[in-house]
Amino acid sequence: MPKLLRVILCLTVYSSLFLLAGCGKSENSSVAANQKVVTYNLRAEAKTIDPQLTTDVPAAIVLGTCMEGLVRQGKKPGEIIPGAAKKWTVSKNGLVWTFYLRKDAKWSNGAQVTAKDFMFSFQRALKPSTAAQYAYMLYYLKNSEAYNTGKIKDFSKVGIKLINNYELQFTLTNPVSFFPQLLANSISYPINEKFYNSVKGQFALNAKDLLYNGPYKIINWVPNGKYKFEKNPYYWNEKNIKINRINYVIVNNYNTAANMFRSGELDMTRISGDQIPQFKNSKNLHQKPSGGIWYLEFNVKNKFFKNEKIRKAVALSINRDVFCKNIERDGSIPARSFVPPGIAGTKGTTFRKEYKGSYFKYNVKEAQKLYKEGLKELGYKGKVHVKLLIDQKDSATKYAQFFQQELYKNLGMDVSIEPNTFQGRIQKMHSGNYDFVYAGWNPDYNDPLTFINMWVTNGGNNNTGWSNTKYDKYVQIASTSPDNKIRMKAMADAEKILMIQMPIVPITFNAVSRLVKPWLKGYVFRSSGINVSFYWAYIAK
Repeated sequence: MPKLLRVILCLTVYSSLFLLAGCGKSENSSVAANQKVVTYNLRAEAKTIDPQLTTDVPAAIVLGTCMEGLVRQGKKPGEIIPGAAKKWTVSKNGLVWTFYLRKDAKWSNGAQVTAKDFMFSFQRALKPSTAAQYAYMLYYLKNSEAYNTGKIKDFSKVGIKLINNYELQFTLTNPVSFFPQLLANSISYPINEKFYNSVKGQFALNAKDLLYNGPYKIINWVPNGKYKFEKNPYYWNEKNIKINRINYVIVNNYNTAANMFRSGELDMTRISGDQIPQFKNSKNLHQKPSGGIWYLEFNVKNKFFKNEKIRKAVALSINRDVFCKNIERDGSIPARSFVPPGIAGTKGTTFRKEYKGSYFKYNVKEAQKLYKEGLKELGYKGKVHVKLLIDQKDSATKYAQFFQQELYKNLGMDVSIEPNTFQGRIQKMHSGNYDFVYAGWNPDYNDPLTFINMWVTNGGNNNTGWSNTKYDKYVQIASTSPDNKIRMKAMADAEKILMIQMPIVPITFNAVSRLVKPWLKGYVFRSSGINVSFYWAYIAK
């Protein structure tokens, strides 16, 4: 990920950059290009960079830069290519997958990467005491859920078998065509057990307390400031990694980031819809659907949002067309279902082409009727006061103010805005300490299940408190059926339940606008998994 590491000055200096817009270094030249250094605006700090514990996008980008699973994501959508494993085979019945590790894969201390390292990380991920939120992604392995939930204690009964130092075999409970995509997720990254035990409870808390097997290693990490990477000389494909150093910095103000891009301090950064007119004719502007969704997520234990009609009233009170056109202005489109366009369906098509899914529309009269009925059911006659939890950044505040105005104008609902750091927001969501929250989700792999299984009862990402047994049943079918048509129908049925009961309210299928220096080539933007990669990046002369 990109950019030349320079000293990041204090906020007063940042603000002075606004006066220098268009001045300073040319957008088309940079010392960074000559030094093969890239500086990228990560925008938010990772909650943790422990591979088995992380769940957020910033952490996925950081770990994808310095770690590698058995496989890795390729350049094309949904493509999986060899990583620490040079090849793999699958049995005719689709249940047994065998991965063959390359013997030139090494850790950043020169030690060999072996199948034992993966065996240790999988056991750690599934161990109940680890409390890995993404453990459910491994439930396709035989007996893995039973082990993770403490129903069985013997890990040898889980469908992972160590054949030898360079062969690892997985046995699934049912065929899963996208299984290799799951192995590209950070929860499947290896850990060297000897190193892990040597750092004890400090693992992944500092740059020196994590061992790297990917193309780069972290040489400096300042929390809420920057990550500095340099090439890992022991990486098996080191000769084909063209960028020498990568710096990730955290600048969550879009105007500051744009001016840092102009001045040459950033080589790639995201910008807001408000800024697009400034760069409309610039070759530096890159726009692309992100494959993700933004939505309002309710705490159904809240005294108001436990009522389905009030949740629906909120959904019908927000004019998404106005929001996309006048507020976001970045190419995002209204979301009236949960699974975004572009996510794979049955072979050769997409889920949204097969299941159109427009479940609701802006309707103030119906919203007011539902709201009134919901309050009556609750026996409540006063004004409703609720808090909307958001990220602490300018764009989120602007979006929240729009929702605030819509809900007050159309329903008389009094919404106060509660900004928090990214990490703080995630913590409040996980602890259930919120009324409702503006949240987003980017797919971990290219299948509707990465969206649909979020809301299963007690799921690792289900912070709503909502539960529906029929929904859970459909997700189970989608997770276990070998027939893709049956899977897709089950997920469509689950989505319909979600959109009827509305523990979440879709707002937009989002797009992303970025500024990229013209000399930076070969980077990859993705709509699933690690959404930015510099694995193939190079500096054009």
